[in-house]
Amino acid sequence: MTDKLGPTREFPTGKLNPHDEGALNIGIGMEGDTLIIDFGTRVAWIGMSREQAIEFARRIMRKAGAKKVTVTL
Repeated sequence: MTDKLGPTREFPTGKLNPHDEGALNIGIGMEGDTLIIDFGTRVAWIGMSREQAIEFARRIMRKAGAKKVTVTL
């Protein structure tokens, strides 16, 4: 694991489409009462698997201080 945010220049599950620029290391944190998601670069779009999306949501909820996290698909 690295602390460096932004593009990794890797494609761990292959290139999704011609616009895919590879994986990103993302930071999620709180600044006062504001949740900050730091992509480390300009981002037009992100794609992730169902499992990654669920984990992303859980991490956001934890950082935001949610008492209970329930994800239903």
